Amino acid sequence: MIKIIQDIQFPNDEICNRTKMYFNGDRCLINPLNHYCVIPHHETLDFFSYFNSFSLGKWKKYTILDNLSLTLKLKGKALIRIEFSKIINNRLLRNIIITKGIDLAEQNQISIVLPINCGEGVISFSITSLSDDVVFYGGSYVTDTDADILPEIHLAVDICTFKREEYILNKYNFYLRECLSGDSLISKRFMENPHELVEVLSKIVNILKTLDKYQCPFKSNDNEGNEFIHGDLCLPNIYVNSNNDFIGFIDVENAGLGDRWYDYAWLLWSFE
Repeated sequence: MIKIIQDIQFPNDEICNRTKMYFNGDRCLINPLNHYCVIPHHETLDFFSYFNSFSLGKWKKYTILDNLSLTLKLKGKALIRIEFSKIINNRLLRNIIITKGIDLAEQNQISIVLPINCGEGVISFSITSLSDDVVFYGGSYVTDTDADILPEIHLAVDICTFKREEYILNKYNFYLRECLSGDSLISKRFMENPHELVEVLSKIVNILKTLDKYQCPFKSNDNEGNEFIHGDLCLPNIYVNSNNDFIGFIDVENAGLGDRWYDYAWLLWSFE
């Protein structure tokens, strides 16, 4: 089973709109809205960057990764270079480990098998145009894995904001929405089936009631109480999977000890 483990990212106002955090190529024409780049003749688009390098060493250390490929969607004639980079004695060393030429008259997808026993470091790639207007449409780092051996993972997200909440919270919620592979309760299937929605909500409310308030060091704002509450318990902030099992909340910055009816008020408001 082919699983995408890291998509190639384009500048995004919700995360970061600084192009050089994603790739380098001053004369390349980037359309972040439609996710493609036009690479002029003899120019190079380099993906050795904060968002688009692949941390091979960390994936090998903390996961069961045993194979890795890079898939790219392209059109035109180009040279693709795969690099492995690491720091030795405070110096960055970038080594080309694979080169591959392509000549695609129409948009097509290619796949390059990558080595995984390079040690600590990161993998990246670059595309050099060998014809007029090579177009890059996106890509992913992928692995072929057996679904039966994938462990169940419970992930907690903890962020120290260093008192810069205004810059961090919207990114935090964006990543939560991306990581929660399910539907919010504002999705079409619940809006068309209110009985199902009410049944799911009763489960969610009971889950909140079972959380240990004595383990929570925070106070919810704008209300007083001694029960653990979400602080913004409305339909778009609750996620469930296809079986209607609860998988997570977003917008939890006001979670803490408070008045349970504060949550219920927001929940009723979101029905309007």
